[in-house]
Amino acid sequence: YQLPLLSKLDFEIRIKGGENMVMESLEMVGARGVIPQSYLNGRLLVTSQVTESVEWASRVDFSRGKLDEVVVGTGVVVAQDFKVKPINKHFTLFFRVLLFDVDDEGSRIYVYEPDLLYSYNSQSYEGKGVRLVLGGGYKVASWITISAKIGRTTYSDRESIGAGADEIRSNHKS
Repeated sequence: YQLPLLSKLDFEIRIKGGENMVMESLEMVGARGVIPQSYLNGRLLVTSQVTESVEWASRVDFSRGKLDEVVVGTGVVVAQDFKVKPINKHFTLFFRVLLFDVDDEGSRIYVYEPDLLYSYNSQSYEGKGVRLVLGGGYKVASWITISAKIGRTTYSDRESIGAGADEIRSNHKS
């Protein structure tokens, strides 16, 4: 017996790495110098058409940066996406749960997020937290669709977000 979900899985694996030279302050010797910086980024994406009207995707992204052979930052983002579009119905719903644990700004991870029609949204994640997104649309007529989306990011490692005039005095934003 084979589970229907497993027979319809698609896998995508991407790994990218590189090295460049950067100017860094060498505090140990009190000088500035050029040292090698390397990085390794990757993604595992698994998608499935569960039924004719339900799609599911699971995604894991990671990043790791090194300065002169010393690991300076790592990050992991795990996302689960669900999309429902009933057959012969005029509405669509999508839901995302995303967990992130990224050491610092240098190892932040960028992730595309489903958005409204003709809109593109790529979020960057740093720190520790969770993001929830709910959206959908209703096709009123062949030429008009009403859409809405709401998302909330909650950080578990800080009490405020941003700085200066853009500071939010809370650990979450919508």
